[in-house]
Amino acid sequence: MALLKKIIKVPLVLIENIVFTAFPSARGIIEKYIFNPYQFNEKHLAYSKNQFNDFVKKIGGMDKIKNKTILELGPGGSIGFGILALKNGASNYLTIDDGIHTFITKKQLSWYMKLANNDKDFIKKIFTRKNNKYQYNKDKIKFISIDQRSKYSLPDNSVDFIYSCAVLEHVHNLDLCFSEMSRVLKSGGIMNHQVDLRDHIFSQDSLWFLNINNLWFDLLFKHTGEYVNRKRISYYHNLIKQNFLHTIDLTDDITYKETPPKILTKIYSKNDLKILSFNLTVKK
Repeated sequence: MALLKKIIKVPLVLIENIVFTAFPSARGIIEKYIFNPYQFNEKHLAYSKNQFNDFVKKIGGMDKIKNKTILELGPGGSIGFGILALKNGASNYLTIDDGIHTFITKKQLSWYMKLANNDKDFIKKIFTRKNNKYQYNKDKIKFISIDQRSKYSLPDNSVDFIYSCAVLEHVHNLDLCFSEMSRVLKSGGIMNHQVDLRDHIFSQDSLWFLNINNLWFDLLFKHTGEYVNRKRISYYHNLIKQNFLHTIDLTDDITYKETPPKILTKIYSKNDLKILSFNLTVKK
């Protein structure tokens, strides 16, 4: 079954890359009117709570977010994390993504209501209804849509916390991303990122994807949701130093158990090949 999934998935990813390379606006249209795989629903309830609770532990407790501004990178179609942040005292929730993937429907709003423990007064504060359509209260929630080459349209030192989950590995320009996060983060501010360095296209249990030439890898997969930048843990360490950030905690979540291919040991360090997923908390 696992082999069959791989055989089916790879051609679909290649087709996705062709379509979204030729028609960049197609993704937004498909997600809004046909199918959005990241749209918040019942299965995200427990997931959002777990992610938020883990974030709170990493930053030192729930009291830390009171009246603070929180920025999430790449929320996709779910702002469950932001709902919980606002519910627990954050003053503002900002998101940055390469497009607006979150569309409010009556059904989705009902799931957000459950996430907020059916607090109708709270939901009314963050969502508004106009002409029979639900909208976000811009005083509480702000979406910023940028491409992969742009700086964030936020002032310097304007954000208290930055959070992401399974996003940084998909960023095309990780250097720009870190420099922009550092720029907008306040002095003393904290960033928490869950990063998945595994292969998202062929097999999460293999390091084979690291063998592919950069030119071919980008040509075949760059405009897909499965694209990963293939940066390893040492690259993140260097970006932390370059941007004058201080590591509070770095926890390895998933490690490679097999003996790595010899060809890769000539290119990457032992640690780069070992760590496949980690949780990073840094302070400015």
